[in-house]
Amino acid sequence: MLKLKWAAVPMACAFILWHLAEDRIINSPITDASHVPNPAEEIIRREKFTFEKSGKVKFEFSEKAIEQKIEGELFLDWTDEKMATISLTVGEETSTVFLRAQFQKNFQLECFEVPLNLTDQENDTVTLLRDLLLNYSFRTNRDENGDYAAVLKTKSDDLGNTQLTKVKMKYLDPSKEALKVENSLHVISLTPHLEKAEGTEEFTLDNNGQRAFATVRYSLLALKKEVTRPLLNLERPMGVCLQDYLTDTHSTSFTSAEEFKDGLNQIKVSDHENQLRLSRKIVKAIKSNSQHLSAFMDWVQSIKSNRQLSALALGILGNLGTPAAQKELVGLFQDSSEGPGHIHYQVLNTFTLTKSALTTESREFLRARIHEDDVFTEGAAYALGASIQNNKESLESHRDLNFLVNELDQVVDPQAKVIYLDALKNSGSPDAFATYKKYSLSEDEFIREKALEALQTIQGNEKLLIYKTALNDPSQKVRAAALEGLSLLQD
Repeated sequence: MLKLKWAAVPMACAFILWHLAEDRIINSPITDASHVPNPAEEIIRREKFTFEKSGKVKFEFSEKAIEQKIEGELFLDWTDEKMATISLTVGEETSTVFLRAQFQKNFQLECFEVPLNLTDQENDTVTLLRDLLLNYSFRTNRDENGDYAAVLKTKSDDLGNTQLTKVKMKYLDPSKEALKVENSLHVISLTPHLEKAEGTEEFTLDNNGQRAFATVRYSLLALKKEVTRPLLNLERPMGVCLQDYLTDTHSTSFTSAEEFKDGLNQIKVSDHENQLRLSRKIVKAIKSNSQHLSAFMDWVQSIKSNRQLSALALGILGNLGTPAAQKELVGLFQDSSEGPGHIHYQVLNTFTLTKSALTTESREFLRARIHEDDVFTEGAAYALGASIQNNKESLESHRDLNFLVNELDQVVDPQAKVIYLDALKNSGSPDAFATYKKYSLSEDEFIREKALEALQTIQGNEKLLIYKTALNDPSQKVRAAALEGLSLLQD
């Protein structure tokens, strides 16, 4: 196969070689030999094919013919999103390029997603494929009424299988009047859906007196294995259509296991903004189908060593907040035996940020971390306090509040007391008022300051007297906290 730089191929040659193709053929029963259905009228389904296409062009002024060939697999999804996924074999040394395309409601190509780091030869072939299978073949060879200028014949065998033959009489695109069809034969096998299609066409082009001759051959074979959306190889970062792929209006819904895994892999090659968009889609997918959680956790295990990705992954679990997601968080903490490491701190931080009510098991886990290791006390206490904020009136929250108050009273070190005051501050519980009042009179100025700051999170007129009294405190920091509290009351 010749390695051609696309820009270097004469435009007439490029036009003949690749903008001439088989018509779009979809698995649709053919009941009327005089009319092949318009795409918008056809039964919508998923399809998967192997394809191969070769072309040969010779100009009158040249002794040498130019040849090109492309082959690969094509997956078409017309169920909801009108997407195509293609694996393309390129070059004599055989490299594989994964592509993804999306179509408008009228089946015209809307966006085309390709790897960013294509070689020249890959880029040539991808460009040809885009125009060949995903643009040209969906819109050409029909007149303004949507009818083919072709002779169609059908015959059936004893098993009820159908073979459709089509001979095109002319090329209909009015912008290419100089293009003439010399010989055309397409053979399509249906059982009752498309099983195989192959064809040959010969063309001549008279372009300002320069004549060229082209032959195009193609074959399309339906794959017998289960039709599922293939996973892209995302080791090569994708580019052109990525933004459309991530937005709500042009996005994959992640309904199937394959689509869900594809979305997870997409995170690895996305920038931060698009990672957040994908994360929201993943949360939505798991909420709609809990079976996705298992695949998600497999992915989490594969990226645990990456601090940034693991933080994002644990954030997804926290956003889910379900009992199953909380159980996975606890499991990640307990499985990370080396440490304390980033996974430990990320798990505790996730429990702090989640807006869901914690399960009994999660609360017990956090209480155990407070007593287990001093390095986890702060994170576990903050998470426990935040959980009270999410469900202040529950019996479990009252128990957690009493637990934090008891820990505060029992510790001696001022720094440790500050940790529990901040944890209680996270709770926003009015039941902590008496505790804040008590510690606003502490001998340690830092503790007094933290108690006054915690008072800001709850309502009550009794705060006014506490703040006014603190205005005479010998510590400037305590007086500043009192002034801030008073200003908030006035607001």
